[in-house]
Amino acid sequence: MTFNFRKVLTFSVLILLIFPKSIFAANFGVKPAFPREDNPRSESIFVQTINPGESVNEGVKIINSTTETKNLLLYARDSVRSSGGGFACTQLGEGSKNVGTWIKFDISNLEEDIENVKPGNLPNTIEVNIPAGSEIIIPFSINVPKSASIGEHNGCVLIQEIKQKTMDTGVSLSLRSGLRVAITVPGKVERKLEFVNFLVDKKDGSVYLRPSVKNTGNVSIDTNAEVRVKYFFGLPHKNFGGEFPVLRDEVYDFNFELKKPFWGGIYSARAVFTYDASDTAGIGVTTGEKLTKIKSDRIWFFSTPTLIGLIIEIMTLLVLLVIFAIWRLNKKKKKWIKKWIEYTTTNEDTLETISKKHRVHWELIVEVNKLKPPYTIKPGDTIKVPPSRKK
Repeated sequence: MTFNFRKVLTFSVLILLIFPKSIFAANFGVKPAFPREDNPRSESIFVQTINPGESVNEGVKIINSTTETKNLLLYARDSVRSSGGGFACTQLGEGSKNVGTWIKFDISNLEEDIENVKPGNLPNTIEVNIPAGSEIIIPFSINVPKSASIGEHNGCVLIQEIKQKTMDTGVSLSLRSGLRVAITVPGKVERKLEFVNFLVDKKDGSVYLRPSVKNTGNVSIDTNAEVRVKYFFGLPHKNFGGEFPVLRDEVYDFNFELKKPFWGGIYSARAVFTYDASDTAGIGVTTGEKLTKIKSDRIWFFSTPTLIGLIIEIMTLLVLLVIFAIWRLNKKKKKWIKKWIEYTTTNEDTLETISKKHRVHWELIVEVNKLKPPYTIKPGDTIKVPPSRKK
């Protein structure tokens, strides 16, 4: 069987779970054992709707894709807001107060033939010694208390590699991976996002576009976030975006990096968030009945060009200046030539004497009068010359 998973590498002091796919670290990980056919998102997270005071049976599949036996600890914890407003989990030593306490593991009726599956040293933890290249399903139940409020509640199911403490540090660094548990308590569902702000930061030549929204409802919302960057004259430059989950009562800070534009210049950006506001929508369920968009104001910013871009721009500017100067001189020349007057030549006149008398180069006289080689003039010829200048 082929499993769709993502590697996650972290220390025990931090874990950040990403929603769209199952999460794995160091080639061992977890995924829902019994995904729902009506909800594709249940293949990567646990999605359940449970009334207060009721419970639902679930199962987590532990997979060891490495070439060695792994000693793993399975446990549940509460969710916590990450630094950017995303989804993360509390640590093993922090304990749980909410969804982490609703989850109870049960190994009393395991059918899999696997050694060393036993309760861990901490309450509601399971220690699993899983051979290389194998997998096991550990059943658990989700028990929603009668006091649970209407709306969505989130928690985590995690596994963490058990390692011996080192002699040098006295601490045990281990890898862990986990899955989001999303439980909805039925009732009046409120789905609403509000725009918070849109910041632009510059660092190391790049521009960071940071819009943020707040979920003021009581369930998480999968929003399609888009940031549209345009040149100052309105043509599109680049778009950023994707679908992101915004948890209930949380502010989600997006962070899109715009690499230093080659040409630099003045740009504008606007953030647009689209989500399904229907009360029948949910995690992995879209209705398309009440699509709602919220937009930020357009913001303007300046970005310096790259070194090569700056050199090309300077050279282009110089060429344009030269072209403009030539065009301007030609325009003035044509305007001046229109003021020339007719002159009838005499016996004493030559191109040289006429050019000196009217203080203009003889070649220009030839050009204006369209004289042909050898550029001779005869007495009585009528040619155009500049009007006499005041001394």
